[in-house]
Amino acid sequence: MLDFTYHMPVRILTGRKIVSKEGDLLRAFGKKAAVITGKSSAAKSGALADIADICTRTSVTFQVYNSVQNDPPVANVLEIAAEIKQFQPDFLIAIGGGSVIDAAKVVSYLLTNGISPETIWQKPRLSPLPLVAIPTTAGTGSEVTPYAVLTVPEDETKKSVATPLIYPKAAFLDPAYTESMPREVTINTAIDALSHLIEGFIAKRANNLSDILAIEGMELMAKALPSLPKGEFTSSCREHLLYASLFGGLTIAKTGTTLVHALGYSLTYYHGIEHGRANGLLLGAYLDYMQNAVPEKVALIVSALGFARLEEFKDYLRTLYSLNLELSTREIALYVEKALKTSNVQNTPGEISGYVVADILERSIS
Repeated sequence: MLDFTYHMPVRILTGRKIVSKEGDLLRAFGKKAAVITGKSSAAKSGALADIADICTRTSVTFQVYNSVQNDPPVANVLEIAAEIKQFQPDFLIAIGGGSVIDAAKVVSYLLTNGISPETIWQKPRLSPLPLVAIPTTAGTGSEVTPYAVLTVPEDETKKSVATPLIYPKAAFLDPAYTESMPREVTINTAIDALSHLIEGFIAKRANNLSDILAIEGMELMAKALPSLPKGEFTSSCREHLLYASLFGGLTIAKTGTTLVHALGYSLTYYHGIEHGRANGLLLGAYLDYMQNAVPEKVALIVSALGFARLEEFKDYLRTLYSLNLELSTREIALYVEKALKTSNVQNTPGEISGYVVADILERSIS
């Protein structure tokens, strides 16, 4: 029996030159747009030039704000919101990776609900400004999720904002915008997308429809996996990675993530390990444990990714990542404690004790 609910308010437009072909819809959101980006990826990808052209064509006045930091801290987002408020835009356009799109999501409701740290963690009272998302990486799927992840220095971790109100109104996905990504960024964002697909498939909140999305995404990812160790990315490979990332976002929009993300946040915050790489380091030991909790799902994951056995997939991950990180007993205890407090761990099948989390962490970094 089918058992699911599904709501996806984002208008998804995909294909090469999609902004030029369908960009006229931007005019429906207003006459003034604040374009939010990082330092360089929007320009290098060609997406910023395309948006400038379409805004000129449709008589939309725009201003560019290019100060989003990687894993954006709360203070960075507050500063951007305060700056944009002076421009008084009708809508926002986010061009970049997950950090940029997540920052723009939070800015969208700070501008209507008040710019303060407290507002970030409260449910928005007023509807946010409309947001259009244009990803230039193939990893987070943030263009189709109701989540935004920010770094919170005072808590020494990353935290998620989650509300359906911050779904973008539209998402333009053009594989050409991902072709300027360096090799390392391509690999790390791809493994981030892969972790979304795997965790979303395993999560307690998974349902019949999210499982279909996850399997489809993993089968797309399987076509690109051989290219990652080589660092050779054809146009076809870029397409597979971008659409696998999209399916990953569609999956976790319904299911959320699990303990891989919960543990990965500490590796990123305390050791500067990029988010996708942190997830990739943890996936092998995580799936070992999940093989006991949900063996049928692990078998389907391995098969969908094109491997005969779990050990083959783990060997593949080792060709991408290896790490010998010496952690003290105190550090391990701290990271485990932080993970156990998250909803991600509550969303993980099996009996997830501190011992289990510590074991996964220790086996992943040695």
